[in-house]
Amino acid sequence: VLTRIYLDFIRIMPQLALLFIAFYGFAQAWNWNLDATGACVFVFVLWGGAELGDLVRGALESIPKAQYESSYVLGLSGWQTFTKVILPQALRRLLPASVNLATRIVKTSRWASRSSTRTVSSIRRALCGFTARFSSCTSSCAGRCPSWPAGWKRGGSMTEQAEQVTQTAQNSGKTQTSLEIRHLVKRYANADKPVLDDISFDVPHGKVFVIVGPSGSGKSTLLRTIAGLEPIQGGTIALNGEIIETGKPGTESAGRSKRGSELRTRVGMVFQSYDLFPNKTVLGNITLAPTLVQKRDKAEVEKEAIALLERVGLADRKDAWPHELSGGQRQRVAICRALILHPEVLLFDEVTAALDPEMVREVLDVMLELADSGQTMLIVTHEMQFARAIADQVIMLEDGGIVEQSDDAEAFFTNPKTERAKRFLHTFEFDRHRRPAETPTEPTGTSAE
Repeated sequence: VLTRIYLDFIRIMPQLALLFIAFYGFAQAWNWNLDATGACVFVFVLWGGAELGDLVRGALESIPKAQYESSYVLGLSGWQTFTKVILPQALRRLLPASVNLATRIVKTSRWASRSSTRTVSSIRRALCGFTARFSSCTSSCAGRCPSWPAGWKRGGSMTEQAEQVTQTAQNSGKTQTSLEIRHLVKRYANADKPVLDDISFDVPHGKVFVIVGPSGSGKSTLLRTIAGLEPIQGGTIALNGEIIETGKPGTESAGRSKRGSELRTRVGMVFQSYDLFPNKTVLGNITLAPTLVQKRDKAEVEKEAIALLERVGLADRKDAWPHELSGGQRQRVAICRALILHPEVLLFDEVTAALDPEMVREVLDVMLELADSGQTMLIVTHEMQFARAIADQVIMLEDGGIVEQSDDAEAFFTNPKTERAKRFLHTFEFDRHRRPAETPTEPTGTSAE
């Protein structure tokens, strides 16, 4: 709050007013030996710092939230996210505005360099009546001004102490379930009802679990809770027998889960909007997390990254920048970036929603290959034909609850048990009812005899 007051107050003050305050306010109040030149330097440092601070704030706020979420899912710490992802992007946005600010300071300082003590003194004489009244007013009010509370200090205590709830099963190698969701509840602050209410299911190891349902049913929110991007208020999430998240009531307004970096890399996620880091090349995007988080050898990581790119047909684009790729290519790079961390479970959130049909096929072919290789996956999709082809198990969500759950995906798509599932699947069937062709009639008239 104090920083915002400083930025807003100093930025709207004319430099001449600041110069007068510095020369006849601060200097004489604290007995500084400040001449006109020193006052000019003080003012331009104060004003320039406020302007630059506002530019920095704007540059940081312009970074999309998705960049932070991608970094979190990849296991990067807050400092690694800031130095490797956020700061380089912010500097690119900040540079042009900083050049403009420097130009303004140079132009204004040329005016200030011509000002002398006589100029400032003339301003003082012109405003001496006002300053006298202002001084008497502040003196009389000084005794009535409230003081800060005795215990107040800037910032306060912000130590992060997150209790890690981990309960290990008898032996993680004996279980055949990669992911267990038990009675999961997710609600937002001031919401009338939970977004997810009492969700329970198991994802077997090496299987493809597809989540379908109408928009707003909670599909993407479910994936975000599994990835740790959203806290849960009830239930548990277990990964290979180890509970990685326990619901805590009262955390509706909390930020992301406090999972450790190693734990976050065990659950990979591919986002709908790709969310590649624009300040990194294709190869840099893929190798960033393994080298920083998992501390793997850079040469070994690059070799594996190139192999993954060959697997998705993008080896020749390893040195390209994200903005040089098509949507389908970006999504395939995002898949490689998640795979190189060797996640135990891989989440896909509507990865084809923003792609045209040909690009959709590129991405879906990669996902089909992953399914054939035994990768455990949770997929949220509206591509019903693809879901039918790839799914081993299916659940349908609506209004935050499970409407139907089937261990036989083919049976779900051909003969669903619930009427709601039948209506939902029927919306993807289109029949055109054509009007019968009309028989042309001969024009009426008298025939020639």
